[in-house]
Amino acid sequence: MDRRKFLQQAGLTVLAWGAYGGSPFALNPSFKRKLHHYTQALASSSNGKLALLVGINEYSRQTPLKGCVTDVEEQKELLRYRFGFQSNDIVTLTDQSATREKIVSAFMEHLVKQAQPGDIVVFHFSGYGAKAQIPPSWQQENVPQSVNALVPSNGSSGQWFRDSSLLLESSLATLARSLPTDKVTLVLDTSYLGTNQQLQGNLRVRSVKNSGEFSLSEEDFNFAQSLEDQFNNLSPSLENLFKQQQNLPGIAITATGPQQIATEADWGGFNAGVFTHTLTHSLWEAISASNVQISLTRSTQEIERLLGSQQQPRLFGDQGTTIVPYYAFSDLFGAEGVITGVETDDGVKLRLSGIPPAVLKDYGVNSILSVPSQYGDRSQLNVKLSSRDGLTAKARLLAPSDPVTVGQGLQEEIRVISRNPGLIVALEANLGRIERVDATSAFSNVGEVSSVISAGDGNADYLFSKGQALQSNPPINNIADNGYGLFSVGGIPIPSTVGSQTEAVKSAVMRLVPTLQTLLATKLCRLTVNEGSSRLGLRATLETVSPTGETTPVISQETFRYRQGKEFFFDTQSLPYALAGAFPQIASGSQIQYRLKNISDRDLYCFLLGVDSGANPLAFYLPDASAGIDPSQSKKPLQDLKLSPGETRLVPKTEASYKWQVPGPAGLSEMYVIASREPFTKTLSVLSQIPQSKGEGERIIDLPNPLNVVKALQDDLQRASQVPSDVTGSDSSVYALNVNCWATLSFVYQVI
Repeated sequence: MDRRKFLQQAGLTVLAWGAYGGSPFALNPSFKRKLHHYTQALASSSNGKLALLVGINEYSRQTPLKGCVTDVEEQKELLRYRFGFQSNDIVTLTDQSATREKIVSAFMEHLVKQAQPGDIVVFHFSGYGAKAQIPPSWQQENVPQSVNALVPSNGSSGQWFRDSSLLLESSLATLARSLPTDKVTLVLDTSYLGTNQQLQGNLRVRSVKNSGEFSLSEEDFNFAQSLEDQFNNLSPSLENLFKQQQNLPGIAITATGPQQIATEADWGGFNAGVFTHTLTHSLWEAISASNVQISLTRSTQEIERLLGSQQQPRLFGDQGTTIVPYYAFSDLFGAEGVITGVETDDGVKLRLSGIPPAVLKDYGVNSILSVPSQYGDRSQLNVKLSSRDGLTAKARLLAPSDPVTVGQGLQEEIRVISRNPGLIVALEANLGRIERVDATSAFSNVGEVSSVISAGDGNADYLFSKGQALQSNPPINNIADNGYGLFSVGGIPIPSTVGSQTEAVKSAVMRLVPTLQTLLATKLCRLTVNEGSSRLGLRATLETVSPTGETTPVISQETFRYRQGKEFFFDTQSLPYALAGAFPQIASGSQIQYRLKNISDRDLYCFLLGVDSGANPLAFYLPDASAGIDPSQSKKPLQDLKLSPGETRLVPKTEASYKWQVPGPAGLSEMYVIASREPFTKTLSVLSQIPQSKGEGERIIDLPNPLNVVKALQDDLQRASQVPSDVTGSDSSVYALNVNCWATLSFVYQVI
């Protein structure tokens, strides 16, 4: 397996940027490796671990950001509690302490001077980036017109011969190459493309509004050249400074590509980088070093759902021996939370970084987590959430146990979620005052919408905008002259929701009600996703089928936690991952199928539903062939899709007359494979009421009222979980699910 193919399978698109592409993070395309190298590269306990984390919200001359300091906090806790870094070996620089001089000084004093060969080194930067223009008087044949630069807290848009205090990306590469170890990880949650807008939909952009105003100053050049002189002994020329062919040690992970934007979001009570937060969550839930490629894939697919092709993380490296993040995975067991403090005899503080990002905002009090034992058995230490504020929570011990230890990982046991959280709609910033008043009034009469906010003012599920009001990079085609519609929070249009230019606001909102019902049903499905925490054994693979019957796997998912305590060493050659790259793509008109396998020791009942790329809700429909059908009755008996232990089942079956064809238009499709220990009795009862005049046997059908189906599904999952009513205090507004009783696998792919 060559390097490019492997990294695509790992869930990240790999680019070899040339010198004129503005990146020193070049790859050696001839390098080859196999998956089992992951486990061979685990850091030994004798290796030192050093980290420098930089996050800047407050700038002296730029509009403040909101999530960069949170990124640093999340990374620090990840390194401490997941990867074994000591607290005093992690240096953080935030806001006004993160000047260029202090960043470089900390890099040299804390990392360069202390690191030893074989040590692990991590550098993280969250903040603004910019393309600094090369002054015309410096233009040469072999010199680019602009260079990538990180903007420290004292960075300014200096003009020629004025200080601007930028930290060039090439200077960061110089510092990294000065380290005496090759186990180096650089994480950059920033971007350089100026968009002339602070917000992208409801997300905040991490490149300066107009990069064109940044001009490289003579002081910037002298500073960068002094680093080159110190470490590389190069002659002081622009060509040597900007046209470096040297590769970096270790790896670099960037939040986005060269002509894309990095963003940050309000996740419900806190702001954080879209890339940093999704990646951090994935790494908390990862079970072993051999599973990291799955974590990266899950991160990039979450970003795709929000931003489409506007933000795609990239991975760069030149060593090739491993791409294990931080080179320091230390155990097999993932976690949804960690104990960060002890308040009383039975009270503890928690951090919930491993809860899925789409779930966390609605993660309820009374949810229960536990400390796993070394061998995967359930321990005596269970904690129950009593309050939550964003990522942080307070909990109390449910029973006497051994002393609580700060840093203990926690795994999900009982998930408590609102039955109907509703949708939060953000109003695009460019809508006029009257438009905003009319939209707020209209949405207040829509039961599926719980609240309306202004874009940039909080967490939202979707964006309401007018076509010409929405800016996008790359530009969104075919909506510039259209009317009001719904978009993802990152500005991706929801299919078939943009109306005519003459449509009134209130009419547009009423027209969107069926779509809002579908979107709320999809949100409720997302709240059940638990592939990281489920202890039911299920594997599912999405495959395309050629006209000759040949199958090609596209995405594979598995609930690995089921195997804890049963298998400590996994066959790394057969680990599931997204096979088509970070953003799996399927051509419109292709035939697809799902291959389900029960890898547990009990019967599983499965159900498939989701939305296609046209935002149409659909579900798998399996008539009961053994029951007689009365043509005079509208209700048709259905049967569960039941899998015995070890059984593999294709959906639909190969011999079935129905062939599942992927419809258009181009766009994102979300499907969910849901498994339970008990039959989906109520769900099938609701599904059977849908009139079906065409086709016989199993097939995929459209859902005229998806909310009814999903709410019946909630009831079935709660019944299977058998959680005592005293866990939630008999609160009928929530449901409680036991991870031992259900599994939901998410499949997100792009239809082209």
